[in-house]
Amino acid sequence: MAETRQLNIRISLPLYQALEAFAHQERRSVSQTVRQSFYGGISDRWISP
Repeated sequence: MAETRQLNIRISLPLYQALEAFAHQERRSVSQTVRQSFYGGISDRWISP
């Protein structure tokens, strides 16, 4: 299993509220939603088909 590190960042309230609304629709936590979006974006950009 890959080693992991935690990253804490500050974001604007409107961005957090948008993430929170999306997380609610997906029935996930905000952190799960961000993690999924982040890794999905990386795989879409950096892993070629």
